[in-house]
Amino acid sequence: MRNLAACLLALFFIAPLSSAGAEPPPPLIDPAFEVPDLSLEGARLEERLLLLVEIQDAGGASDETRDLRERLTRLLDSPVLRRRTVSLDEARTIRNGGRDADWASLAQAYLNAGHLEEAAAAAYLSYEKARTALRRSRALVTLAEVYLRQGEDRTAVNLYAKAVATLPDSHNRRRLNVLVERLKLRIASVEIESDNAVPRACVVFSQKLRKPLPLKPADYIALEPTEDVDVSAAGDRLCIRGLRHGQSYRLDVKAGIPAATGRVLEQAQRRTFGVADRQARISFAGNRYVLPKSRG
Repeated sequence: MRNLAACLLALFFIAPLSSAGAEPPPPLIDPAFEVPDLSLEGARLEERLLLLVEIQDAGGASDETRDLRERLTRLLDSPVLRRRTVSLDEARTIRNGGRDADWASLAQAYLNAGHLEEAAAAAYLSYEKARTALRRSRALVTLAEVYLRQGEDRTAVNLYAKAVATLPDSHNRRRLNVLVERLKLRIASVEIESDNAVPRACVVFSQKLRKPLPLKPADYIALEPTEDVDVSAAGDRLCIRGLRHGQSYRLDVKAGIPAATGRVLEQAQRRTFGVADRQARISFAGNRYVLPKSRG
């Protein structure tokens, strides 16, 4: 009976926590994911490039050229495509509709230059025109990298997953695994503040925690040996104040603590750490001075 009680107690300390009625976070990889529809942005990019060619071919200051320039200005001022510098050679590559390889080349050039809207549109057109798994996979990877730079990590992960499903590739699979791990909530480090009069340890997570947490911050940890501590959460940290100098601790962080992104700590994590003795200091109260003993 005593062993059973001990097992139940241990289970309590490491059991995943969840708030009542809380929705589980959506899976990072969505089996029903569809490539974002950028057909409108692609059509506008193609129109802009073709207008550049027409302006060049028209030449001079004719009414036709002025009309073309006005059309191009309206297109460039649209909220979808900001004004960018593109070369005539780039424009000519897609004069007759462009091959998927032409759009792929343009997409990579735009991505390298930091022109993300155009890069996304060109990569989408490359994907739509591609007729082989290799070409489609490459277009998806370029599109994923665009979304990564735009901070849309979840979409990027799903684009990489679709690229791997389209054409299994070890490099893309490794990249996908890295992105998935990066999006998971994990413990980055444990920082110890031992020089304070009352020591503190802070668990630093890879993402900011939900504010407020569904449960009390203290409910997400188990400390051994136990102490009368104050546990608080702020930003990406869960801090424990009230530790003792010269003491070693074992800390269990329970699964289920949620991040602001909706991710949760998937598995309980254990960390061990020690609080160093406080450094000795000499201080003088007020404006007092120690003078050398006088002679004579």
